Amino acid sequence: MKTIMNIQNDNCLRVVLADGVIDIPQGSKVTINENGKTYIDGMPLEEYAKNRKKMNSIDLFSSLPHLMKVDGEICEYDDSSTPEYIANLSEYDGEWHIDWVSEEGDSIQNIYDKDISVAISQAYEWCVNEGFIRDFNTPMTRLKRKKKLSI
Repeated sequence: MKTIMNIQNDNCLRVVLADGVIDIPQGSKVTINENGKTYIDGMPLEEYAKNRKKMNSIDLFSSLPHLMKVDGEICEYDDSSTPEYIANLSEYDGEWHIDWVSEEGDSIQNIYDKDISVAISQAYEWCVNEGFIRDFNTPMTRLKRKKKLSI
């Protein structure tokens, strides 16, 4: 195998694939074998891309905000005594469900899809659209804002 790139410093390599884009982080080693097949850190590119996509979904899910209801309005949780709703991921009848569940078992906004990555993406986009997360590209940036929703 021939090493074509060692990614160093704060750089990353953006690879455009037929079904999306993946970023290969610093410290990774990109190689090509004699048949022209690409490997990232010893793993075939296709397998690496599939694993990165799953990791990106886990990152998105972990960034979903905790919510609460105040006077019928849903807003981001503020450490008050009001019950907290926490994002919950579950599989039921071949579909992945994400909803926000309180200790009492109440839930807010059930989002589901057969593909776990799609369900997580849709939940994240819902949070962006409702103003609970400011920008789709920066999952850790949150906007504290009350938003009235019909439930």
